[in-house]
Amino acid sequence: MKIYLDHNLIVYLRKNSNIQLEEAVDAMKERGDEFIFSPAHLEEIAVSSMRHGVDEVTIDKDITFLTELCGTNSLRPTTRNDVLYGSESPKTCYERVINQYKSNDYAESVEESIIRDANENPLGNPKEMNNKDPEEILSHITYTELLLLSLEQYNLTTHSESIEHLQNFPKLRLKNKFCLLEHSVYFAANLIEKLGYYRESTKKSRSRLHDVSHIIYGKYSDIFVTNDTKLLNKARAIYFFLDINTQVLTLEEFIKYEIAV
Repeated sequence: MKIYLDHNLIVYLRKNSNIQLEEAVDAMKERGDEFIFSPAHLEEIAVSSMRHGVDEVTIDKDITFLTELCGTNSLRPTTRNDVLYGSESPKTCYERVINQYKSNDYAESVEESIIRDANENPLGNPKEMNNKDPEEILSHITYTELLLLSLEQYNLTTHSESIEHLQNFPKLRLKNKFCLLEHSVYFAANLIEKLGYYRESTKKSRSRLHDVSHIIYGKYSDIFVTNDTKLLNKARAIYFFLDINTQVLTLEEFIKYEIAV
């Protein structure tokens, strides 16, 4: 079984701040379950260095701990279609992230404009939307039609494929290509912000950028665990919308799951 922890839970582990989580992780590793990491984890560590001036010693400790937890159980996109599993160490991934970090300036500016637009030109009210179950948020066929239209516009799918998807609604069986997954998750995540479902404030746009990356890579796990209420509900809504089978668990649910296994 492959388990994907969000960055905050890895910080809990490194700081020994949750004994139950430590015990659950140790027990699952003992059974042969694998904890996996993605570029999103290293991007969060890189932010500490590039944006907040955290010293190299602390960064090295973070990378060393991630290595102890995950080894080389990595997720690495190698083409627009493929994600390679278990091909590199956290250190190698971090070096690549740092070398390409300049591109984050553009990504962060785009993200900020998306969140600002969602707040200034909303399509829904958070007080109303947050009371809905995640499965309800994007359940209307109109949202599937909009996604398929967007995929066609970017030449990621054909019109005949879109018709086939609509005939199978509400099941959405997209081809197993990374570019399709990435575009679809970003589309759904941006739509969710407009609708007001656990909407982020503009000052949190960088955090939301990382959250969306975790949702993308979490798809390649059996269990995605987060203690962040906004990330939890958005991941559940998006995975249901895109017919992704990954379980999204809270920290408490994960601990209970481990005990029950």
